[in-house]
Amino acid sequence: MSVRKENKTAEGKGFFVFIAALLFPVFLFSQTDSVVVDSAAITEQYNEDTTGEGDEVNYFFRNDEGPEQQQVSVRRIPDSVTNAYRNDNAFWYANKDWNKPQQKQESGVQEPFFRQAWFRMLMWIIITGCFIAVVIWYLSLNDVGIFRRKKVSIANAEEEVPTENIFDINYTKEINKAVADGNYRFAVRLMFLRVLKNLSEKEIISYKQDRTNFDYLLQLQQTNYYKDFFRLTRNYEYTWYGQFDMSTETFSLVKKDFENFNYRLN
Repeated sequence: MSVRKENKTAEGKGFFVFIAALLFPVFLFSQTDSVVVDSAAITEQYNEDTTGEGDEVNYFFRNDEGPEQQQVSVRRIPDSVTNAYRNDNAFWYANKDWNKPQQKQESGVQEPFFRQAWFRMLMWIIITGCFIAVVIWYLSLNDVGIFRRKKVSIANAEEEVPTENIFDINYTKEINKAVADGNYRFAVRLMFLRVLKNLSEKEIISYKQDRTNFDYLLQLQQTNYYKDFFRLTRNYEYTWYGQFDMSTETFSLVKKDFENFNYRLN
């Protein structure tokens, strides 16, 4: 029995020794750094050229064989060969005149007249002139600023009735007298002055002798009388300042408009 125990003990020790022998290289590799020599790395040594060939080499030519020392022979192509290529359709581009596009570009294609500078300038002048003409016409029509109309001189004796003070005129008498004499223009003037008198007395407008009809239109712009007064003012200015002769029928229509307006005021 003791012999068997000794054998088992010896076998166990041998087994542990065998395991230790296998693991020993692993422990040794983990504790030491290995140095590996790269066999692919080759150190090249540069030897200076002592033969003198480097002084003789000049890129693609040697110093004694430069391009200036080579002989160049110029070959002439016969005209028959060049003409044959030109007549060949495969070489159509040889006959193309490449200077034509450049000549067209230099000469320039003529633009439409409405895109040219002189036409645009002319249009601006016309537009500006029309705008100025409209402004002058509007100011002249409404007696504004320097475009105020001068008072028309009264030629007839009936028109010599003073109209500077509109509050002192006997309108019924003077209007009937002008109508009887056929002086419809002066009758329309008197009817218009009477309208101004009535508007002033009712404090609808602020009357002053140096004010224009346009000033009174501005005062009435926010009232219900504006449209009717505008129509009366237009008829009055066309008749009096325009010096248009009125027929009996036309005067009757204008007179009716004035009477309706006065009826509204009263």
